[in-house]
Amino acid sequence: MLFGILNVYPIITLSINENELKAANLIIKELGFFQWKEAIEIKGSEARLHFGVKAQKVFSIMENCNLNWREYAWCCYDEWPEEK
Repeated sequence: MLFGILNVYPIITLSINENELKAANLIIKELGFFQWKEAIEIKGSEARLHFGVKAQKVFSIMENCNLNWREYAWCCYDEWPEEK
């Protein structure tokens, strides 16, 4: 069904700017495998491996590259509760 949706709605491709390219190269270097601590406690060596990058690190990289991470669809933000 996803392919049908992509065929119906046009996709506009934009060029990547210098700051976005710099951020992308820095984010790629942060990719890696991780396991959730709770899963390790419960499942031990059977805990699944996940692959990705820490969202907080991406926020930092984008801000350091003069990009507003809220303008990109990789992270959806509605409202986060206040930290105590």
